[in-house]
Amino acid sequence: MKKPELLSPGGDLRKVKAAFLFGADACYAGLKGFSLRDTDEMGLRDIARANELAAKSGKKLYVCMNGFISEEELPSAGKSIKALNSIGPAAIIVSDTGLVEYLRGLTDIPLHLSTQANITNSMAIKALSRLGAKRFCLARELSLAQIKSIRKNTAAELEVFIHGGMCISYSGRCLLSSYFLGRSANKGACANSCRWKYSLVEEKRQGEYLPVLEDEKGSYIMSSRDLCLLEELPALIKAGLDSFKIEGRGKSEYYVSSVTAVYREALDRFYAGIFHTGDLLAELQKVTNRGYTTAFFREPSQDTVNSERRLEPSDWIYCGSVESARGNRVRIKVKNNIEAGDTLEIVSPGFKITRLKVVEMTSASGGAVAKAVNNTCIYLRTSYNIAGQIPAGGTVRRLLKGPEAGAGRYDS
Repeated sequence: MKKPELLSPGGDLRKVKAAFLFGADACYAGLKGFSLRDTDEMGLRDIARANELAAKSGKKLYVCMNGFISEEELPSAGKSIKALNSIGPAAIIVSDTGLVEYLRGLTDIPLHLSTQANITNSMAIKALSRLGAKRFCLARELSLAQIKSIRKNTAAELEVFIHGGMCISYSGRCLLSSYFLGRSANKGACANSCRWKYSLVEEKRQGEYLPVLEDEKGSYIMSSRDLCLLEELPALIKAGLDSFKIEGRGKSEYYVSSVTAVYREALDRFYAGIFHTGDLLAELQKVTNRGYTTAFFREPSQDTVNSERRLEPSDWIYCGSVESARGNRVRIKVKNNIEAGDTLEIVSPGFKITRLKVVEMTSASGGAVAKAVNNTCIYLRTSYNIAGQIPAGGTVRRLLKGPEAGAGRYDS
């Protein structure tokens, strides 16, 4: 039984490093100007650095050029490909079939088809294989039975999404953002219009807003829950797929670290013959989400849309990353306030979670710190020697307390 690749998102170099540190076999990152996340993509220099990091780690970097390309953009795409040829990433992810044809004569870098290409059957794979595509990320609208049928009818590499945000539109091809704001989701500028709260207005009663759902919780009629196939991993592994993909290039370093750690642990448990998910599911609840769904995996789910709220609140908030740990002191780069008395958890690679109470904080010079704020570095003192137990790169989160708890604090 083949062991599938775990593929994590990398919106910038920090996220790429986090993905590899927490167990991803490969990472995908957007090339500036050509991916579907125009605020979370990298220039050629950072792509080169990420690829060097992948090579040193014995892992792979895939570069996303998965936006839909206009005729006038083809020459620019060609120039970018020439630069990528010298960098040598493991693959280029594309959606546009015209770009597949165009790139075939410009590069020997393997081409992977994005879920945006809407691959729903083996004949599409056969046709695109003739154009030079090597791997195919299947549409998220497919059931397990359909995935297994495609696997039976093709020897091509197959990839599926196992976790993360979903568009309410078919295979992510959405026009809402373009219609409302002139920002094309198919060019990487999605405004997440499907997450907005909507009301109805009757033609002759302008200004009278009628709730779509008469419920005090709201009317988020197009906001899909997040995909979570953690408990379905055994079925997916047995289906013989090549890569399991986590969505989230636009999400935080904390999200990348935590979710990658969960799925790395789940896969390792499966192959060790001890697959169980209770603690892993609890961990996923500590990461901001829109509620979880298996969507179309078994059969169309009635709970795919979260009509009550845009996001599910978490009891925890990301507050920093570990820079070093020596003796009984941990140096933390702070991203959200930390105060004396706070309860923290440090999530380290290997799905190791260390809980501690903040008793004493000091600055680099040794002065006492009562409250650590964003973009500062502080030292936490622990009651025991933690050298070697907490590696650099671990993420730090804080348990919400008092008015904060349940007040709608989110970190995605």
